[in-house]
This record gives sequence, structure tokens and C-alpha cells, in this order.
Amino acid sequence: MISSFRRFLLRRCSNHKVVRTKPLFRFISSHDDKTWQSATNESSSTQLLRSFQKLIEDSRYHPSKPSDHQRDNITFVTRQYTELPALLSQIHDICQRREIIHFLANESFESEISAPPYSNLIDRFLETATADALRFLLASRADMQTYLAFLKRSQSNNDSDFYTLQERITRLDQHWRRVLNMWFSPSVLLAQRIRYDQTPAAVIERIVRKEAVHPVQGWKDLHNRFGPHRRVYALVHPFLLDRPLVVIHVSLQATDIPNSMRAIHEAPPTEQPTVAAFYSISNLERGLAGIGLGEVLISETVNLLRGEFPCLQEFVTLSPMPHFRKWLKAKHPAFEHELTIQLDQSIDDEESTATESIVNERETRLHQLATQYIVDETTPDESYKPLDPVARFHLSNGAEVLRIVTQADLSTRGQQNSFGVMVNYRYDLSRRMERKARYAQNARDFDVAVANTR
Repeated sequence: MISSFRRFLLRRCSNHKVVRTKPLFRFISSHDDKTWQSATNESSSTQLLRSFQKLIEDSRYHPSKPSDHQRDNITFVTRQYTELPALLSQIHDICQRREIIHFLANESFESEISAPPYSNLIDRFLETATADALRFLLASRADMQTYLAFLKRSQSNNDSDFYTLQERITRLDQHWRRVLNMWFSPSVLLAQRIRYDQTPAAVIERIVRKEAVHPVQGWKDLHNRFGPHRRVYALVHPFLLDRPLVVIHVSLQATDIPNSMRAIHEAPPTEQPTVAAFYSISNLERGLAGIGLGEVLISETVNLLRGEFPCLQEFVTLSPMPHFRKWLKAKHPAFEHELTIQLDQSIDDEESTATESIVNERETRLHQLATQYIVDETTPDESYKPLDPVARFHLSNGAEVLRIVTQADLSTRGQQNSFGVMVNYRYDLSRRMERKARYAQNARDFDVAVANTR
């Protein structure tokens, strides 16, 4: 019976256009009947599991930049395991060997309402809790995120296969996210300060390379970010100490809440800061998108700062508005065009034809529209969350909109994204949890104390 079972399994895999020559097929074909005969034995099960683990380690998963390779990677992972229940069902009907089916995939996998088959494979693979296993999960989910974004941009109303694939990958991504939530839970992670003179150079290089908000502009800028009036903190996993997951940059201010990046750059050192301004939060692992590690890092950073500087009174941000100009162009194209001309003239050192009063009027209107964008504009779904992703992040974490500032980021990126407009969010520690709970109940229920700052 076992020999016929194995031959049937090999035949089914050989005839299956997706599985054929893939790891699952090679795994099955690499073990003889004697091994399968003792599959229900615990030691033999462990042997097979180790073989499967070695299979993955021998052909390590490397995310690829070209979209075609990413699609191939994720399509393979998805189809190989999401189509397994039907295969197991047919094997079960013919061989009637429940103990072998149980070993291969667990009885729960034979039901569509239960966990998908790859959950057992991944969970058992992670029993060894190796750094390679975590890197595999991070890299594969990063590709899923890239591929899902591609599918969203390319969706077709008439392609059923397209939606089937999208549904499969979404399901796979959701399971990966649940697994990552467990392995990267706050209780597991470590918050540590990054120091220019103590942290390994490779770690600092990774932070610089993946800085998403304000790219490092050179040696002086890098040195300043680790100066005495700055702090850099990161969340790390104990198995991946050389791979910071999320990084936050902090500016320590004597008394004033910074209203521009210039105020961040030119802030003099102080031994008794009263304001801690978070001016950059970057997720260095796309595979951890949606896990909520930014919130964890903010909480840990506040605790570390309060321990070092008991004199701190204010915890604020100076945050970008990455999609504001795009929204402005869609909703107010004429005004966006006026601002573009004004910006081009300033870049080319041309004499502007606009009078000072016209420039001031534009600044006033820009502030009004930026306020509308942050406070009133919502996502198109029924959640009615703020349209701005940075606003969603901070408001969901219990912050309030303190003020919106024009001429705050005069860098090329700042002008391209928002015509230089930025936002101060404030974390009032005495009210943070109450605000967070209110937002969770109603995404329109957040506090605004917008000052007309220019």
C-alpha cells in the first residue's frame, strides 16, 4: 500500500504543471518506500522535516528586483501550497491512509475553512527558530507586498484568473503577516540606541541606505544625526541583531517645538532639553508592513528618553505629507500649477512676476488646503480614515494634530511631495491611550489644534 501511495503521489506531482520539478516534488521523490512506511514514527517524521528544511536552505529564497522574478517567486510559493488540499483529498480517497495524510499536512488542512496547508509547513520550519527562517519570511513577504501592489495597479474587471491569483496571494500574505506578528511581537524585540562610534558600520550603512523620509545628504549630515543633541533608536530581533527593523531619529530641543527642518538642523546642543522631536521614522523591512512596529518603537523611545532626560516635557513630530502635492494636483490643478511656476522660478533664480501680497495669499491658501487635506480628506473605503498615511499612523497611535507648517521642508523632495508643507503631531502622554481608543472606535474622532504657522 505504501509503495502504491508513493507512486501515486509521484505521478500526481509529475502530472501537475505547477508542482512538477518543484521542491515539493523533489522532496517526495528523494525518500524511498521504507522511509514513507515509517512516516508515522516520530523520529522518521523529524527526519523528513529536516530534509524539507535542508531543501529550503539549499535553495535559499532571494527576493528579486525585476517584477517578473518577483511574480514568479510568489506565484510558485502560492500555487505550490494553496493547491495542496485538493491533491491531499485525492490521495486520501484512493489510499485511505489517514495517518500518512496526517503527517504530510495535518487533518485540518483537508477543510477549506481551516488553516491553509502552508501554515503547517512554515510553523514546523520555524520550530528551529533560525535567522535563515526569519530572513526567508521577511524576504518572501516583501515580494508579496510588491506583487500585490503590481496586481492592484494592473487589475482587470474581466480576468477571473487574475482575481483568483490575487485572492490566493492575499490569503498567503495574511498568513505570513500572522506568523510575523508572532515572531516580531513587542515582547520579543529589543529597542536600542544606535551610536556612531559603537554600532557596527554595516548597521549604520543599512540605516543610511534605507532612510525613507530624509535621505542623508553627506558626511556632515550623517555625523550631525548622531550628534550630542540627536538620538537614533532602532528595534531589532534577537536573531537579527545586525538587521535593524525600524529606525527613529530624534532632535532634542531646549524649549521650542521645531517648525522646519532648518530648526532641526540648526538646533544648538542642550543639556536640559524640554522637547523631543521625532523627525524621521523608517521601516527598513517591507516584509513587516502592517505589523505596527513603528508604534512600538515610539513607545520604547519615549521610555528611553524619559529615563535619560527627566526634564523632557513635550514629545512631538515634524512629519512629511508625502502625497499632498499629488492630491493638490488632482483637486486644485490651477492652484497647483501656480505654485509649480513659482517654485520653478525660485529654483532657476528667475525674478518672480508675483508681488509679495500674491505670494502671501498663495501661502495662506496653501495652508488652508493642507489643513483640509490632513483633517477632512478620508480614504475612499467605509473606514473613513485620514487620507494621508502619516496622519493615519500618528493619529491611530494617540497623537493630535498640533499645527501645519508651510516652508518647513525646502529640500527637493519636500518641494516635490508637498511644496514644503509639514505637520507637527503631539503625543500628550497623559491622553495618548484615551485618544488611541477613540480613534480605534471612530477614525474621524481625533483632536486638532491647528495653528496658522507659516
